[in-house]
Amino acid sequence: MLVLTPSVAFAHANPLLLTLVGEFVVKNVVLLAGVVVVTTVPARPTREDALHGLPERS
Repeated sequence: MLVLTPSVAFAHANPLLLTLVGEFVVKNVVLLAGVVVVTTVPARPTREDALHGLPERS
């Protein structure tokens, strides 16, 4: 959307001035990126896991 129709997302051809539609698109892209990062980063083993000899989480 931002690439195909920039006039809908940006006001006065300025990439720093978002329209209402542009704000929603950018918000959704940022939220989606956060979900991807949170779900793909592996969990680190905790101190309790090391003390109890549990295998590392994957």
